[in-house]
Amino acid sequence: MQNSILRLIWILPVILSIAFYSYAHDSIIVTGEVKNILPDGSRTLIINECDPGEKSERRVVSLDSTAVFREEIPLAYPHTFTINYTRGNFINLFAEPGDSIHISIDASKAPFTYHLTGDKARFNEQYAHACQDLNHLLYTVDIPKDSVDNTEFMSIFKREYKRVTTELDKYIAKNNIDQDVASLLRIGTLFDMSNMTLDYWIDRSAEDRIAFITDDVFDLLNPDNTKLMIFPYHISSLGDLMPEFITSLPKSTLRDIMYAMEAEYAGQLPSPTDFYNEGYYDRIFEKNDKGDLNLTNIPDGNFFAYKGGEIAEIENRNVLEWIKDFCKGKTAYLDVSATWCGPCRNAIKGSQSIRKHFEGTDVVFVILWLKSDIETWKKLAPTIDNAVQVFVNDDDTSNLIIGALGVNGFPTYKFINRDGSMVSEDVPHFMNPYLIEYLKLRSGL
Repeated sequence: MQNSILRLIWILPVILSIAFYSYAHDSIIVTGEVKNILPDGSRTLIINECDPGEKSERRVVSLDSTAVFREEIPLAYPHTFTINYTRGNFINLFAEPGDSIHISIDASKAPFTYHLTGDKARFNEQYAHACQDLNHLLYTVDIPKDSVDNTEFMSIFKREYKRVTTELDKYIAKNNIDQDVASLLRIGTLFDMSNMTLDYWIDRSAEDRIAFITDDVFDLLNPDNTKLMIFPYHISSLGDLMPEFITSLPKSTLRDIMYAMEAEYAGQLPSPTDFYNEGYYDRIFEKNDKGDLNLTNIPDGNFFAYKGGEIAEIENRNVLEWIKDFCKGKTAYLDVSATWCGPCRNAIKGSQSIRKHFEGTDVVFVILWLKSDIETWKKLAPTIDNAVQVFVNDDDTSNLIIGALGVNGFPTYKFINRDGSMVSEDVPHFMNPYLIEYLKLRSGL
């Protein structure tokens, strides 16, 4: 008996250390409180970890009766994430696996105020407020016309980047921003600006696209860039254009991200031993099909539908139930998008011919707009052909839909079968050349 107790005493620290290692290297703890919520104020918020691929964690958090929350969020490598409370109010933060971060929000102010404590509190106080203070700079960027060639485009782009970073550096100096924070702000500015260039290079020749995205200004193979949450979307473009880059890189967080963002593997998945973080492999390639449309916790309410050239307000209905009823007996390709999302709008614009191809068939295209500006949508809706559009104007309902559908980022694509069940895994995006064949096979056409 004594030996058993001694053995347990010896092994317990080992068990605890293993458990701590698993937590410390796979997740973070985010806690918080929202004070002074107005009677009609939001009682949900979103924590968006923005991991690569389909496993990105967009956690919808319902505040308890005391408006307090505690969430454990997957985080496989150090990078930024966001907390979103009320539309347009994104709080940008940085964490490493094992960190614990606390945020206190005062909802009585407009815009609301917040204070951060816990790990990297000083870093995140500076970084979060700087991101908000500097957001206006992006609206001053003048991206060149589509008609110019690569050389001229990049020359203008770099000139604009230099101008914007000059203003950024003035802010950094004036506010005594720490150098590690300043470095992340510069990286973020570059990638935010590069998001604006999608309209230019997405329709170029393969040679022009490769020349553009591999330009030295982007420094895509710099491992420091993995600290930025939107970086995977840029590195995925490089992987799609030059997949041989993935296997040519040594084991690293950078290669893990490239594997995670690679959509097609021609039947041959990478091996877990190819990963720098082998535990990350399990998360990335674990299947996660949601099944039936999840209507749980989605309240009845008002929303807008655009069909037949008219916008109609639908009153006191569950929006997912309405979509399910509208598509009953047919198959549906569901595109969950946001009006402010450049890739969303580019994909919708570039796929007009696909929707035209299926006009008059049992394939229905539904665009569900969440977390969006209604005036922008009213102007955009008439320009999109052969699709039923649904616009949800309530933030809490949008958040709950994001949770119900497992939306990990915009755009997200789902397929709805004739019986109302939903396919979440391996649904081709709007610009995937396999989409037409996929829709025909799924719909029996």
